[in-house]
Amino acid sequence: MGEVEHQARKTFEKREGVMKNVWIGFLLFLACLSAFADESIQEYEDSKFNEMMMMRLKNEQFFSYTAFPLPVELAVIQNYSKWIEKRYTEDQMLTAIEELKGEYQNYLPVFFAIFYTGEWNSKGKTEIKIPDDFEEYLFLENDKGEYVRTSKVEIPFMGNVVNYMNDSSMIVILFENADEILADSNKVVIVIGGVDLVQTKFAYPYPFSQYYQDAPEVIKELFYKSAIWE
Repeated sequence: MGEVEHQARKTFEKREGVMKNVWIGFLLFLACLSAFADESIQEYEDSKFNEMMMMRLKNEQFFSYTAFPLPVELAVIQNYSKWIEKRYTEDQMLTAIEELKGEYQNYLPVFFAIFYTGEWNSKGKTEIKIPDDFEEYLFLENDKGEYVRTSKVEIPFMGNVVNYMNDSSMIVILFENADEILADSNKVVIVIGGVDLVQTKFAYPYPFSQYYQDAPEVIKELFYKSAIWE
């Protein structure tokens, strides 16, 4: 669990500036989409992460929010540039991927992000509080309604309240034994409760490999050779 949590937190820290402005960046995101074949690995990583953020973004009065999975494929993409810098051979990369697979086999990390989009003098609901027992409201479901509860929630410092003064919160959620309910499923549903939001379910087609079919060829080769993909 330590490596999965570390990987998820590293992604959060790297993207924090982008995530705070995602609600005003939608048009820019669409304008920046281009053929991934011409992008570097880093550019592809950034584009794919932003795409996942925008895929199920919901808006409710003065708040935008989203939840999305961080599968092992994205972890490989995020680590690839580091492996190249270390001059890893392909065998060394595959060994590193096996370690990642071992961690992700038991845990699926999920991001939950909330952004305040109003002004200081906006009228209506202008604050969302994350309850102390937040973990009791978090579930991962399959297409049959079977579910697992979260095993750990990491709320950043000062991230339990979102309002004008503290305009965002990015929370890492870990689901243990996710594979047990997703093995034969065509859909994964992230259920976020306890925060007084109307739209609490975020559904994604499964398996996650379909989101990375546009990855650079060198990355897809690693997916196949490491048996992430078959």
